[in-house]
Amino acid sequence: MPPVNDDYYHSRNSQLNEVALVSKNVGNPLILIGDLNVTMWSSDYMALETGTNLVNARKGFGILPTWPTILPMFMIPIDHCLVSSDFQVLEIKVGKNVGSDHLPLIVDLGLKS
Repeated sequence: MPPVNDDYYHSRNSQLNEVALVSKNVGNPLILIGDLNVTMWSSDYMALETGTNLVNARKGFGILPTWPTILPMFMIPIDHCLVSSDFQVLEIKVGKNVGSDHLPLIVDLGLKS
């Protein structure tokens, strides 16, 4: 949920908490990718990373803002790819505008042996 009011904010955070709980019951390797409606600087996002032991694929590749496409100067990174330690991020980049209000993330991953 986009955190546009208190109810949506709490609903979004409940979803993030549920994702963290569900991920604990999923075996590795694990990828979490999508529009999380939260930046990586938010304490709610940081709790998700801590609760899942997943790492943001952006690490070492820059901020890579994805939203909103209608305001390029004000874009923020709310679309994420988080991966378990089983993966090596080979590349991550923002794709071209495909007509959405979000830009796509293009992620190349390799499984560690």
